[in-house]
Amino acid sequence: MQNVLLDTNALVFYVSGSPRFGRKSVKVLDSWNLFYSPLSLIEIRLKAEKGKFRGVVRSEDLNELGFNELTLSSGVEDHLVSLATSDPFDRMLVAQAKAAGFSFMTSDSRILDSDLEFSLDLAD
Repeated sequence: MQNVLLDTNALVFYVSGSPRFGRKSVKVLDSWNLFYSPLSLIEIRLKAEKGKFRGVVRSEDLNELGFNELTLSSGVEDHLVSLATSDPFDRMLVAQAKAAGFSFMTSDSRILDSDLEFSLDLAD
């Protein structure tokens, strides 16, 4: 079975039951091992403090939904790639997925436009 790390936006959409996921993405979500990064939980919390998100997603919530935590380990920095964004969370999450050999699901066009072979467009 394959593994996929969800970008922060994909996690928020998943938890909120958003219809933004395309058919191909729904198949991935139904049949692959789903992972989240603690970096996404930090990003969500910081954005909630600024009023950009209404709720906070907790690891317990994601674990109950069948997600696994992809811990951040040393060596991830060696997998940083150039992206069309300077957002540090995007760069770290992509590096984390790449280091683990996972696919990375996102709706962020700046990441998708980077043509990473392991990125998946959640709208597909």
